[in-house]
Amino acid sequence: MRPDSDKILVELVLSGGKLAFGAHIDRHRAKSLEFATRIVGPPDAEDVVQDAFLAAFLGLHKLHDPDRFRPWLYGIVLNFCKTRLRLRNRGLIIDGFGGLDLSLGEIEPPPDVVFETKQLHLLVLAAVDK
Repeated sequence: MRPDSDKILVELVLSGGKLAFGAHIDRHRAKSLEFATRIVGPPDAEDVVQDAFLAAFLGLHKLHDPDRFRPWLYGIVLNFCKTRLRLRNRGLIIDGFGGLDLSLGEIEPPPDVVFETKQLHLLVLAAVDK
């Protein structure tokens, strides 16, 4: 892998070649999955990585230095892992389809969970509109 290849792919995606992002997924998925598995365990790692790649794709325009794609992506994976662990610690159960099931005694999810869910929903809708 050439050291500047991430930079080239980022520039391709930002210039309209959205399919080039698939090369990022191919290149970084395995290591991202290993990283997430160490933090949240095998049952949740795949979901975390999928969410992180979606967030990376939707937020790629915010990446200031295309040479730093990999560490930037790992930061996103780490943030999704932290969110997953926080939800677990609150007794919330994340089902196999990405939805939340409330634990017994919970009437509604905490405000930060509602906010994060709405933000992700808005990002997905914006991406679909494009």
